Amino acid sequence: MTDRDLLREQWQTVAHALKIEFVGPFMFPLKNGHYEFACLLPQFGSERGMLIDVEYVRDAFAEAISAGFACSSMLAEEHHLPIDPADYINCLVDWGWSAKEPPPEWYHNAT
Repeated sequence: MTDRDLLREQWQTVAHALKIEFVGPFMFPLKNGHYEFACLLPQFGSERGMLIDVEYVRDAFAEAISAGFACSSMLAEEHHLPIDPADYINCLVDWGWSAKEPPPEWYHNAT
């Protein structure tokens, strides 16, 4: 399993537990091909969502941001397993709820 696969799996676990939308993998079209982000959280970061990947790739991130996405790079969790979705709430709150529908109750409780 690659680091990207592990990160995707971890965010899928968090999304399922917190009842938020998750798309993974997310293929983003570039001017010269495409880039595979680990995942997209459509309800966070910007109107088009938060793209997450294991590394910062300047061209892919720049094109995604120009297209209206927010982007974040992070490593997959290796030390605090199994994943506790509650550990990700502060990160999600920092990114901000960007969906038109109201956020879940846990989001209100964390802000």
